[in-house]
Amino acid sequence: MKLYLVRHGEAAARWSQSRDPGLSERGRQQARSICERFCDHTPMKVVTSPLLRARETAAPLAAMWGVDVRADDAYRELPSLVSFEERAAWLKRVMQGTWDEVDEALVNWRDIAWCAFKSIDTDAIVFSHFMLINAILSRLKGDNRLVSFEPDYISVTAFAVGDDGVELIELGKALETVVL
Repeated sequence: MKLYLVRHGEAAARWSQSRDPGLSERGRQQARSICERFCDHTPMKVVTSPLLRARETAAPLAAMWGVDVRADDAYRELPSLVSFEERAAWLKRVMQGTWDEVDEALVNWRDIAWCAFKSIDTDAIVFSHFMLINAILSRLKGDNRLVSFEPDYISVTAFAVGDDGVELIELGKALETVVL
């Protein structure tokens, strides 16, 4: 079985500026370009973070395939443990850290995402976020860093899931992007 983990398109506002921004015009164009990447694929299950930018990124592909999009809280962005005003500075510190340095709530978030990801029982595409992709990769590779990969907008990372576990097939496109 194949699972694809896709980072959402460019948001209309930064993480430190809005709790749940939709896509910018560029992000909407990026979302439409996902259809080109998967036009030769058989329709798959489409799962998304409940956040607007991820749902808007998934919508064109789901429409092309004529499938429903299922939002799943397990794939939402890293939960902020501070006030909205402190989010940018907090995230900057967290992104430079390791999993054994963070609050247990963040480790639990990662573990919930990992279990949900492993339990998908059919070929699927999951639209999510920068930190969620890193959380899945860190669990898979046993990498203690919170950020080991900088996925670009609409970066597609492919995995194979079988009886032997989860295997990374292809790391998505990496580019230094503005997260904050």
